[in-house]
Amino acid sequence: MAAMMLDPLAAARRGFMVVTQDTPGRFASEGEWEPWAYEESDGDDTVRWAAALPGSNDSVGMIGGSCFGNTQWMGALSKPPELKATAPLITWSDPDDGLWTRGGATELGITAPWSLMQGADTLMRRPA
Repeated sequence: MAAMMLDPLAAARRGFMVVTQDTPGRFASEGEWEPWAYEESDGDDTVRWAAALPGSNDSVGMIGGSCFGNTQWMGALSKPPELKATAPLITWSDPDDGLWTRGGATELGITAPWSLMQGADTLMRRPA
């Protein structure tokens, strides 16, 4: 069964506001990337900001897979009252149970390739 993803344009056509958030230093976001350092506070700030936008009904939902799934879990930790739903896909609710570690041992099958990809992206962002 294929995972269904949100089509932002279709959602907007149906009257939903769609906001995309990047982690600092990733994708189109400026700043220095510090893995898992700001996701909770940034998620809380973004939910509250989105709920206060003109035309908002004060209810916010989040959707996304993989890293965006993890940032949802972390953003929900602060329990912003405007956050009504999350839909994390292709991720773990507990990163210490199969994502980063399994039974106390480092999970190299996922951690090593992910770290190498992020490291390469970080190096490409730095000035020569």
